[in-house]
Amino acid sequence: MRAHQIMTKHIIAVSPHTKILDAANIMLRCHLSGLPVMDEDGTLRGMVSEGDFLERGEIGTGHKRSAWLELFTGAGRAATDFVHERGRKG
Repeated sequence: MRAHQIMTKHIIAVSPHTKILDAANIMLRCHLSGLPVMDEDGTLRGMVSEGDFLERGEIGTGHKRSAWLELFTGAGRAATDFVHERGRKG
């Protein structure tokens, strides 16, 4: 199998300024597992995929932790999780 056999021929892309929730809704509506992120001049800046939406606080899928677990893991773990859930590569 080759890429052209499974790829979408009509490109649906988002801009770097598209809200995460909007990108997720586009993917759901169009039955896509990923979207290219394009600049105004058409330069590919990256990709947004289904995996990017797992455990994201912005769309209500953030990691929930019990108060007891928080007590035992401490603030350091909570801070690491916060950065992982909300961090960006730039």
